[in-house]
Amino acid sequence: MAYITNIPSLTYLLVLYFIIVFTTGNTALEAMDAELFNIPLISQATLKVTVSELLILLGVIALYIEIFKSTRTSSSDTIVEHGISMALFIVYLVLFLILEKAATSAFLILMMIQLLDVVGGFTISISTARRDINMTPH
Repeated sequence: MAYITNIPSLTYLLVLYFIIVFTTGNTALEAMDAELFNIPLISQATLKVTVSELLILLGVIALYIEIFKSTRTSSSDTIVEHGISMALFIVYLVLFLILEKAATSAFLILMMIQLLDVVGGFTISISTARRDINMTPH
């Protein structure tokens, strides 16, 4: 059960993205531009939320979760988590380059969020390790 927490949150978004684009029968652009719901605002304007916008919002939330997970220093699985995150970024990149269904701005933004997760995770871990080394008495 502990291995489930090692799976990056953006893995689930990758799976969800492909479920959406392969099950709708539309092109990827049509699937991403489909309107999900409207939110009437006090200003009398209406906020229209599309599939791609919802996926990007979920991606930002997933990035927060992953950055928060990176701040844990007591876990011995930190290196494994960073490796999995790096592998997931490579999967995003390869899919973006070779699959027509991944050629959308939503997928590009999710891929860049994953890159931020990788870079942020390594940066936080290195900074935390450096601080821990400096605080250790000699």
